[in-house]
This record gives sequence, structure tokens and C-alpha cells, in this order.
Amino acid sequence: MGVHFGNATLIGDGELDPERPELLVYEPKNGQLHLVAVEYLVIAADRDAKHPTTPPSLLEQLFHYNGSPNRYGLPAFYELHVWAWQHNPHGMCTELNPTVSCAGYSPEAAMPASAEAHGVGH
Repeated sequence: MGVHFGNATLIGDGELDPERPELLVYEPKNGQLHLVAVEYLVIAADRDAKHPTTPPSLLEQLFHYNGSPNRYGLPAFYELHVWAWQHNPHGMCTELNPTVSCAGYSPEAAMPASAEAHGVGH
């Protein structure tokens, strides 16, 4: 699925802004991280409190719901991946991209400059 760098402030604000994705997704390749996608994520309780009757959507795509408990240790949330820099044969807004691999990734690798510029961290 790629290496995700998230901005906790954006994740916790209860809003979705197309110009400010909550996470940037990178693929490690040849010792560097390459931007392949963004992920929009909002905590379900925060989103539902402000918009109780409208499911979140972007680019005419409904967000995926992840209940809690989940493998991320987050409360229930809505999320949508947008594979803007890496073709996804299953569609631009599907969760998984079979063409992206994390083989050889080391968490000790330096954070990509584009993530630092967006105020994003592990």
C-alpha cells in the first residue's frame, strides 16, 4: 500500500479539504521514497457530528469506512486514497494498488523532502 506519512493536525480537525490531504503515500524505490498517492482521512465521529446525513465523498467517490478496533489503533474513520502519481489498474481511488511495493523499506530511511514541506511525519 506504500509508506504513509500523516499530519496529525489535519487528521484530528474533523474536516476534509481536497487541497490538504491528511496523508502522503510514498513507494520506496532505489533507496528513495517517491510520492505515489495521497490519502484523505477523517475520524468518523468528528465527521458525523458535523454532517450526520451525508457520507463523505471526493471526486464523486464515497470514502471507505474503517471501524474500530482496527490495525491502525485509530477510532473508526473514513478514508479515500487517490493514486495521482502511480497508475492503479484497479482504479484511481481504490484502497490498494498492486503496482506499489514496500519491499526493502527501512523505517530509519530519511523523510522525503515533500513530506517535510507539508508538515507531515511518521
